[in-house]
Amino acid sequence: MPGITDDSDAKQFYAAYLDVVGIKEVSKLDAPSYRLRMENFYEAVRETLGPLNKDRKVMCWLFSDSAIFTSHDVTRLARLVSEVRMAALDMADPILIKGCLVQSRREDKDIWNQAVKAVGDGILNGFSFSATIVRAYIDQEQFKGIGISVHSNIRDDTVKDADGTCLLVPSICFPQARSSPISYRDITFNNTRNAYSSGTLDKLLDKFCHAKFKSYKFERFYTSLFCAWLAGMEREHFMGEQDQPKRFKDKNGKTDGALEFFGKLGKGYFEKRFSSVEGRKYIYLAAWKTLHRLFPEKEVKVKRDSSMQPPEQVKEASRYFGTLSKLERLLDDLPEPFFSAKEKEEFIRERVRLSR
Repeated sequence: MPGITDDSDAKQFYAAYLDVVGIKEVSKLDAPSYRLRMENFYEAVRETLGPLNKDRKVMCWLFSDSAIFTSHDVTRLARLVSEVRMAALDMADPILIKGCLVQSRREDKDIWNQAVKAVGDGILNGFSFSATIVRAYIDQEQFKGIGISVHSNIRDDTVKDADGTCLLVPSICFPQARSSPISYRDITFNNTRNAYSSGTLDKLLDKFCHAKFKSYKFERFYTSLFCAWLAGMEREHFMGEQDQPKRFKDKNGKTDGALEFFGKLGKGYFEKRFSSVEGRKYIYLAAWKTLHRLFPEKEVKVKRDSSMQPPEQVKEASRYFGTLSKLERLLDDLPEPFFSAKEKEEFIRERVRLSR
């Protein structure tokens, strides 16, 4: 592919930098565990690139515990790195990913050919990286969460499916332990393989539980992961044919991960298991936001004459929000666009109604 040589007709260029979460801790245990984790990460990248990049519109470089992806097609790039994230999480020994998606600066010329360049004289060899990839690396290092942070100079309307659906969702992360959250945009989990299966939920909860015992400084990273996961849910995860509520288990006995999450939430599972985790309260607010988006207040109310009721797990979770009066204290700290002023008002009004 020819390089970019003229700003007047040059295509935009994008880069994503992905990194394996917690690899340093694994390396301290033993070499075989570290090597296996690296091999699994490479395999997740390989199995994703194969079927999704046959036209080679995305280029990839693997080194150490990181992967660099570059492309002129930001939608293709966003979809691909989101699939890599799920492929890594779907491993028998799940791997969590943090990363960043950035857009090139105008001064990056001929960047497709020069993004990653081998350099050396036969005695000392290495790689040279473009300014865009260096910036992606720095942004990834500064991102204090588990997810894929999308740089602010990438517009929502440039990252969308053929039907116009935006692939970016709002989430939050914490720059420091005990700090107030800041807003960022992640790439949706929706339409990625197994994202909302019961098995994926089990893996997320297991990782979250493990982090809880490690350090309160580390557990906050999982808030961003769950908030982005919840933001990617769509009505189809709850309602089936003719907009009828899905069964908790399908005909094959498999449980739907979205329904299971809200079923656990409504039964107080998170308060029992993660009561010491401060970030759980922000996950509750993200869960409320998801239900409020997918099921307007009038639908959540129980109406005997309604033939299209939300699943019982949704109604149970909605009632549970009425018991969480302390969540209102967090609203002032929630940044936009993760939680708008209108959503804050609606949350207070609905919680008061449900608490009566």
